[in-house]
Amino acid sequence: MVLRAKGVVRGLECGVARAPHRRVGATGRPRVLAARAQADRVRGSTATATTATTAAVGVSDDGAVASRGRAAVRRAGVDQVESSSSSRVYKLQPTSRPSNSRLSKEKRKNRKDPKLRKQEKEREARTYRFLAISSSLLMFGLASGATLVRFFFTDMGEDGISLVDFYGTLSCTVGACVGMEFYARYAHKYVWHDWQPGWSLHESHHLPRTGPFEANDIYAVANAVPALSLCIYGFLNPGLVPAMCWGTGLGITLFGWMYMFIHDGLVHKRFPVGPLGELPSLKRIAVAHTIHHSEKFGGVPYGLFLAENELEKCEGGVEELDMLMERAMAKEKAELEEAEAARM
Repeated sequence: MVLRAKGVVRGLECGVARAPHRRVGATGRPRVLAARAQADRVRGSTATATTATTAAVGVSDDGAVASRGRAAVRRAGVDQVESSSSSRVYKLQPTSRPSNSRLSKEKRKNRKDPKLRKQEKEREARTYRFLAISSSLLMFGLASGATLVRFFFTDMGEDGISLVDFYGTLSCTVGACVGMEFYARYAHKYVWHDWQPGWSLHESHHLPRTGPFEANDIYAVANAVPALSLCIYGFLNPGLVPAMCWGTGLGITLFGWMYMFIHDGLVHKRFPVGPLGELPSLKRIAVAHTIHHSEKFGGVPYGLFLAENELEKCEGGVEELDMLMERAMAKEKAELEEAEAARM
């Protein structure tokens, strides 16, 4: 009996058909056949297996056979993943579901209530909006005030403001702001998606959010560290190099403000953006970012403000963007008509 069980296992692992004249136990047959059918589906998808016919063996230890069969199927599945493609599996799709284990039973119950869920979303939006606006005003006030102090008080000489330092600061501000778009594109793809530690944080952005914040927000804090360091060094030291460091820090900060406004506010609706969200150019940027979340073109675009430039390199990318824009405009028009009809 043991030899026959081993024969079935070898048949599962090698994909070789067994002779149909042997009989199988009533309890073991369904499980063994199910395991063999699953193994055939796995091997058939890789075009490297042969189709197995019905296997029958009469054994007393049917549970051991089924267990060995499931182990063979698992090994075959691993072989399929490893051999199906030489490239890495794209990680835009969530590898895990958001866990509710950290939520109490009462909170999980409340989340099922539409009214309570709506109130919870509004509370989360208010919290994020308050922090976003307050931090933006604080940083803007500090940046503008420190700039005035540096150029009109600390760095003021007998001949007035140093034009070399001023234009050095201005050029670095513009250059850093533009360069951050290309840095964000590179970091988004290779660090946040393709690098496993980076994806472990960024994955929260591709899953339903369960609070006002997500683990992906740590990247905003990480980008603020070099900006703040450059600003401090540039403010405390005179000369052209500190002035350029000051400008670079301001450029990074300016890009962060714009990114937060478009990405967090206009695209993901974490706070209202007001009438600026009605500008067609900003709407086009927001719609282009939704293509990244749809994985229509393998995650492209990874950038934000120059997303359309990335889509131009993909076949049908711009056409997809135009179609989504038409749908968005039609939806807004329909909503306006419904609102006007409700007033009347």
